[in-house]
Amino acid sequence: MKLIILVIFANFIFAQDKFEQVIDVNVGDDFTISGIVETSDGAKGNNIYVNLYDSDNNFIKRYNTSEKYYIAGLKRGSNYYLLVEKKGYTTSRYEFAIPKESEYSSLSKDFILDPLSPGSKIHFPVIPFKYKSTKLMPEIDEFLNFLTKILKDHPRWKFEIEVYPEMENESDINIDFTIKRGEELKSYFESKRVRSEITIKGHNDFDYKFPPPEEKQSKGKRYKGVIYLVIKETS
Repeated sequence: MKLIILVIFANFIFAQDKFEQVIDVNVGDDFTISGIVETSDGAKGNNIYVNLYDSDNNFIKRYNTSEKYYIAGLKRGSNYYLLVEKKGYTTSRYEFAIPKESEYSSLSKDFILDPLSPGSKIHFPVIPFKYKSTKLMPEIDEFLNFLTKILKDHPRWKFEIEVYPEMENESDINIDFTIKRGEELKSYFESKRVRSEITIKGHNDFDYKFPPPEEKQSKGKRYKGVIYLVIKETS
């Protein structure tokens, strides 16, 4: 029986400090995921973080590594995602589903992180809006702190909030909708004393790199579009 892994891979960013060989999440069975994290410029050292979340965006654990990671105790029949982060580099997101029944008990996934530069897109790990809403949800600091830190660390850089909609075939409505979401996020960052220059770009159609799933979603897990923080200038 082949192991079917659902994968969505995206780049965005963050970071911090030291590795522990095994990440025992204490959430279930005997499934594991492991791999290697490298930088494209060959930089070595610790301060690469591997973060594990469940499909409801609940943070499970964070560990530091210099290269290898190994996560044990994942529950069969569950969905998870990893965020891999290093300060000054793009961050990678990897989503995976573990089948309830399979002859396999492990998954391997390697990552390569690129240095931040103009054109780098930082994928918002969580869309901080309710479905069809342009008002930020409460208690979203946990999910936006790393983006706030990037902005504060680079006050002279220029950034753009790029927003894709959750609905299709509604061109005029989508442009207005996505710009309002971008403005709400800009106001949020400014309330955190961010001094970087931020512009907004709205779209009238999906980001087809990460389109809505074909299967019908439950009310609490509806597709809510895609948002990026884009680095425009670093001078």
